[in-house]
Amino acid sequence: MLRLPGSLLLSPKRRDWPKSGQRHCRSKRSSVLSEFRFGDEEPTLMKVIELENAKRLVWHCVDSEPEWVGTDVSFDLKEENGKTSVLLKHMNWREVTEYFRSCNYNWAMFLYSLKAYCEAGEGLPYQKRTF
Repeated sequence: MLRLPGSLLLSPKRRDWPKSGQRHCRSKRSSVLSEFRFGDEEPTLMKVIELENAKRLVWHCVDSEPEWVGTDVSFDLKEENGKTSVLLKHMNWREVTEYFRSCNYNWAMFLYSLKAYCEAGEGLPYQKRTF
């Protein structure tokens, strides 16, 4: 688990997303979709299936890379002694592939970036990575 001050994971003011990335939420019928774009890639659309303010967020992938479609991503936040722990799970993969492995690495980098943002005010956007 990652220890962070406050629950900044859900904050719209975070600046550690990729510089060329865009993110926004939009309403589609009675559901909320989060859309993420990284450069010229097609957007990733995540349906918010659970949201408990400052405690839990669960996305269901509705459009993205084929291996992501149908998977769920959860963020569980727990505050204790002025710090917030983030537990991230990416679930319901159909099989373990090289892409699955690379996504595990990239989620770790996302959490590292989130930690850097919370502690120093600046994360590590995807395009700035040197490793």
